[in-house]
Amino acid sequence: MKFMQEEQEESEYWNQFQDALFRSIMDIDQCYFEVDRNEDIPAWRERVYCYELFHQLRHHLPKGFPYTLHGEIDKRGHGSIGKAFEDYYKKYCQDKKDDKPKYPNPDFVVHVPKTRKNLVVMEVKSTEGDYLEYKYKKDIDKLEMFIRTEKIKYEYGIFLIYGPTDQKEMIKDCVKGQIEDLIERGKLHILHHKEVGKIPCDLSFQLRNGP
Repeated sequence: MKFMQEEQEESEYWNQFQDALFRSIMDIDQCYFEVDRNEDIPAWRERVYCYELFHQLRHHLPKGFPYTLHGEIDKRGHGSIGKAFEDYYKKYCQDKKDDKPKYPNPDFVVHVPKTRKNLVVMEVKSTEGDYLEYKYKKDIDKLEMFIRTEKIKYEYGIFLIYGPTDQKEMIKDCVKGQIEDLIERGKLHILHHKEVGKIPCDLSFQLRNGP
């Protein structure tokens, strides 16, 4: 009975977070979506976007929300996380010669510090730049590790893309195999914030349900 109650509360808080996230995304102004520069073309700056999203989330999360929102939290020195991500970094950091443990640094986490109550882990990427498929796959694989690893176990992962370019076909190539299972079970959500002031598109819903 207690387990069912905890599961119901967790689902309720997940819904509250989703609502706050969508409201926050819709309230991000153009100057944070794309950065204007003097005598140069506008630039896409993930950190600018994430800082504003953090601000908006703090504003929109309901009073009394029992989880803490942390941005770009450094997991350095966290033994179980370092161990869990050993193979991940062997795959994605082959260019780095040192043998020191490497630790993930997710863009956002929603958790209760000093407990194993981990609700949401989120990564953010723009649609602009080089090697996008590689970057997307790297972040999606990172989210999978945070969700599946028993000693970490975030309940939900969100991969948020922002920018005007359609990304559905590229995302299809990044979610083969086990990732598809997480999407089917509603554990991994892929969102695309395509236009300022508009609600993000749920690419994971489109992948589950076809065109």
